[in-house]
Amino acid sequence: AEVRSREERLAAFEAHASGVIHSEQRHIALKKHDRLINLAMQEVRKSLAAIAERPDYDDIMAGWIAEAALGLGKAEAVVAFSAEDRIDEKTLAKAEKIFRENTSNEVRLHLSQRHIQGQGVVVSSLDGKSAYNNQVVRRLDRYDREVREILEKSTCRTK
Repeated sequence: AEVRSREERLAAFEAHASGVIHSEQRHIALKKHDRLINLAMQEVRKSLAAIAERPDYDDIMAGWIAEAALGLGKAEAVVAFSAEDRIDEKTLAKAEKIFRENTSNEVRLHLSQRHIQGQGVVVSSLDGKSAYNNQVVRRLDRYDREVREILEKSTCRTK
């Protein structure tokens, strides 16, 4: 009986140890995976920051402004941007055209007198009571799940 009891305790201990080892292996794999995803997200941020150097940056910003104007849902709005971004009346005209072509509605955009911190735009109602933040940081927040899903599919992950 005592031998059986020892064997049962040993078997229970081995089962417990095996479970702990498996759990730790899974934990290590998840941490490694998270590190890879975070590194990839850092690269996405770097890539987005680098678009400011592209010759078509004005067109990209016009698209972001039009997207923000659509999200805001006002017929007239003010566009704030960082001092580093090259946004002018020509950019706003492009954004108005993109908006019109995609919605069949008109929007009138004005340059803000204030600058924001960070790359991207914030499009606000004339009274300042509502705004659509389309800065890089907020865009990443909005698209975080989709970016992570893409990264998940492109990484080797064992289950």
